[in-house]
Amino acid sequence: MKKQYLTSRRGLAYLACGAWVSVALGATTYGRENIVLALLTALAAFAALTLLSYGLFIVEVRTNSLVKSGRRRSYSAPPRRTEPAPSSPTAPATLATAGRAAALPVVAEGGQRDLWERVNRHPGAARVAGVLSPTGLPEAAAVSVDPLVPGYAAAQLEGGGYQAVLIDRSALHDGPWRGTESAAGVDLARQLADLAVTARRAGVPVLMIDTPDVADVNTDYVKGHVDVLFPVDSADFPPEGAAPSALMASLQALATDRFGMEQSVG
Repeated sequence: MKKQYLTSRRGLAYLACGAWVSVALGATTYGRENIVLALLTALAAFAALTLLSYGLFIVEVRTNSLVKSGRRRSYSAPPRRTEPAPSSPTAPATLATAGRAAALPVVAEGGQRDLWERVNRHPGAARVAGVLSPTGLPEAAAVSVDPLVPGYAAAQLEGGGYQAVLIDRSALHDGPWRGTESAAGVDLARQLADLAVTARRAGVPVLMIDTPDVADVNTDYVKGHVDVLFPVDSADFPPEGAAPSALMASLQALATDRFGMEQSVG
């Protein structure tokens, strides 16, 4: 550090200033006293000023070193990655593009007959859990449905002994499930996806009655998680070899009526 002080411009400037002040003090003392006292005064002043300037030099060098070190660390630090929040504007688009590819197929190709058998595995009227509008299903549908509530739908389904889960698309536009298909309904759409996963684990088919309404951001995402979307093409209803199902027939009749379609008797 001493060598750096003696060879640096700042150190030499400090020494020059100290020498000039010392000479000035010595000259002043010489004018009033003898020459020996003047020399001693100059030397003492030079020594004191040299020590003071050396101390300031050390402080400056260490301060600059810390500042440079901090800058190097800030430049080398990797930039923080930020992830979009689930409620951000990009989230609904992600759901929409996931669509059917995101839904795990409950019914394998050619397995519609097995699905019907699961719906009919219990005698009597099928027990159905559903996402319904406040008005429910028309009386003509002759289907009794236990309504599922947002925030509790998957929990309601577990252990309920249901033969099917029914989603009425009209319920996504009115009532507690209103807005599910819109950009603001990301959380509700994900709840329906979780409901489908829970139903899949229990071997319960997920059915949906469609409406002629124009598709919104999350419409395909919701439809991609269901097993049967009504109305079914009349050529495929009922599946070949499947036992008659009052529930399926009622839902098919309701859906075809909504779309103004003619239902053929298979």
